[in-house]
Amino acid sequence: MCIYSKFLQMIVKKFQIILFILIVITSCADSELHSNKNSFSELYYSDQNGVHILSEAAKQGGNKYLIWTAEVNPYKRSISIVRAEQDLSRSQKVSVVANSENAIFAINGGFFKIFDEESHLLPNKYLQKSGINPNIFPYYALPKKTLKINNTWYGTNATWHSAVGWNISENKFLMDEISVTPVLTFTNNINRRKKTLKLSAINSLSFKYPYIAYTNLWKKPIQFPNFGFLLLWNKENDHKAKIINLSEIEKKEERKFKINNNEIIVFFKNLTDIIKFSDVSGLQIDYSIKSNSKEDWNKMDFIVAGNPLLIKDGQIQSPFPNKNFYVQKFARSAMCKLKNGNILFATLGKGDITENVKDGASIQIWAEILQQKGCKVAINLDGGGSSAFYYDKELKNKVNTTKEKSGYSDFDYYKIVTQERFISDVIIVK
Repeated sequence: MCIYSKFLQMIVKKFQIILFILIVITSCADSELHSNKNSFSELYYSDQNGVHILSEAAKQGGNKYLIWTAEVNPYKRSISIVRAEQDLSRSQKVSVVANSENAIFAINGGFFKIFDEESHLLPNKYLQKSGINPNIFPYYALPKKTLKINNTWYGTNATWHSAVGWNISENKFLMDEISVTPVLTFTNNINRRKKTLKLSAINSLSFKYPYIAYTNLWKKPIQFPNFGFLLLWNKENDHKAKIINLSEIEKKEERKFKINNNEIIVFFKNLTDIIKFSDVSGLQIDYSIKSNSKEDWNKMDFIVAGNPLLIKDGQIQSPFPNKNFYVQKFARSAMCKLKNGNILFATLGKGDITENVKDGASIQIWAEILQQKGCKVAINLDGGGSSAFYYDKELKNKVNTTKEKSGYSDFDYYKIVTQERFISDVIIVK
């Protein structure tokens, strides 16, 4: 009986220990959850029929961050992309585009490359010296990867990259890794056979690619290099495609070509490729989209590239590469889909042109913050000095001071005080 009693006491003690451990674990979990909830301190809130704006001070990894978010109900509000001036030879501010479109909310879109009017890629050091302002030094902001607006393709990239796409009629939003290959379709007039040619890109000024097609989205003439060949095709003169040898044109000014509404220009790097087009007709450009999922991206009205895909199925897509873009404290912008079906737009940091490295977070921290905000899937948009959060007719995450108030010289004013960068495309909400 005594042995049995001791045995029961031993079992009771073990049960008490287990119960104590469970209580501690539960308490820690509750504490962590409570801590996560309290890691966001509300600074500003506004609600306008389907658009919920929130500014918060976020604590993550021992640091504090300024977060602006816009939760949008896609059934109450329309979400679209606007290209700067609807012209590939331009760039524009988020606030200017938003005002002209009468948007209630706007955020910067995808990544872009900067070129001058002579088609030379501009290094960042030059931009820092000149001030990032096309009123002083105009530049072209061309999509770095894929950009599709209202079924019009402004840029493509055949390499795999992250992107977000949506369909207006179905209110369907997709975020995934995709590749987009432009395909030139034509008819050989000699044998009347239809043929195709996979292009390297469209509307690119990086003439390292073997095949580049140019569409009528350019309002200014395109400056071509002194090498390669051009195929000029006009729909109205279908059987008279013209081939031009760029190396035979000595004057740089004469290598500028304007694309009219019914024209397509194709750049070929090698002669052996273009001789196949000596007698062709019926040229058109189609697009082949591949993705990691079974979703049909061809139905998407809007597609904009981002980098990287931050969250998928609620899980952070780490580890991220150990490179400067991912680990440095840049200002960030993102777009995500919440569990309730709403779309969340977010920025982190002020995105000041001169301070964006100091006022931001790594991609890992950014993903963790968005995960805490309830993002089921999220993609990183362009950031740094491009990061801009516009709401109710003003920028919220940065301040543009007027010259009269600043007291700076003309050079310092454009370099330091005008904090809003001219960019390629803007996501707007109406």
